[in-house]
Amino acid sequence: MKYNYVVPMGDISSVNNNKLVPIRAEEEYVFDQNQKRFIDLRSGLWNVNLGYRKELYEAIQQQMNEQLSTNLTYLDIHSFHHPLYQEYAKKLCTFVDVDGSYTQLIYTNSGSECTELALKLSRQINKKKVKTLAFSKGYHGTFWGGMSVSGLDQEVTQVYNPKLSNMEFIEFPENKSEEELLAYIERHHHEYSAMIIEPILGSAGVKIPSVTFMNKLGGLLKQHDITIVFDEVATGFYRTGKRFFFHYLDFKPDMINLSKGINNGVLPFGTVLLSNELTKKLENENLEHFSTQNGNLLGIISANETLNYYQKNEVEVSENIKKLNEAILGVGKGQGLACRGVGCMFAITINNPLALQLIIDALEQAGILCYQYFNSSEDNGITLMPSYYSDSRKIAQVVKLIAKVVKSYA
Repeated sequence: MKYNYVVPMGDISSVNNNKLVPIRAEEEYVFDQNQKRFIDLRSGLWNVNLGYRKELYEAIQQQMNEQLSTNLTYLDIHSFHHPLYQEYAKKLCTFVDVDGSYTQLIYTNSGSECTELALKLSRQINKKKVKTLAFSKGYHGTFWGGMSVSGLDQEVTQVYNPKLSNMEFIEFPENKSEEELLAYIERHHHEYSAMIIEPILGSAGVKIPSVTFMNKLGGLLKQHDITIVFDEVATGFYRTGKRFFFHYLDFKPDMINLSKGINNGVLPFGTVLLSNELTKKLENENLEHFSTQNGNLLGIISANETLNYYQKNEVEVSENIKKLNEAILGVGKGQGLACRGVGCMFAITINNPLALQLIIDALEQAGILCYQYFNSSEDNGITLMPSYYSDSRKIAQVVKLIAKVVKSYA
């Protein structure tokens, strides 16, 4: 079948072929047109943190219906104010940091747009320093800035050269000593305006740094006035066990990029939170960033109701994540899988490119939706990002089935 839409990720002549067609969802499952049930261990590409929960969607629907009844669904946030803008911004800033280190944010439409904005602001603050640091396997989106600073995709996006200049990539402390990386940054600190950090490398296969390293890195960057941008698009909103990954650490980033789980994937939506110190640096600066859908009213409603749900059910969510973590890592390792994870982020190493797609396809046939990572022929596998309300006992059985499929192909 020839489609009238294309997805520009790979060969556009074949990218739509043989895709699953979900038509409805319930709890942690999606259903196709034949009513076959699939457990969604992708969480809608890491967006649907809370699963497809009727209670949440009904709350969002009620508030959206009230807004729709006013016939006001769009406002130009550049020209107008609306109570929803302030209500949600204040609530989110407090949720992110109860100490009040963040009291302003900027609305965006996506994680990719967050990266664009963060890069602009960091350059504006540090005009004399020119380079932006990032991890060589980090991923920060597909817009021009994100593409330029995503070390993971540098070869894939080479066709778009020249990309933004003055990006420098350093290795993640996986195959290189932490002290060596820190010493390198110390020697070259005068060159850097900012470092954008994906605290856990999700797209690269859930690569997890030590808290000790991250604290040393943050301290070093703070010492040399290098702007710290935390890309918590994937790790935010409990995905790593805490509300945000930086809550594990003893420093606070200058900017925090948020999207995905911010509204359970209901609508395109994101924010960049600015620290109070950074806000002071931006005083009297002429900023230039705007998209006509920034602060979309229905988007804010979806985020506001999702935040309400997180707050109301925080204890239950945290307990469920702990149970899922114990089940997946315990059963996975017990079944002989090379499994790693933190919170509700997991990866299973395959390192067999010929078997990888066969495994993904076989799992889909068995009603299990996973995602794959592929850094090289020697570094690849599958990622599991279940919704927080997945039943840990059921997940344990699913992991056993995954192990059986992996062993049969790899």
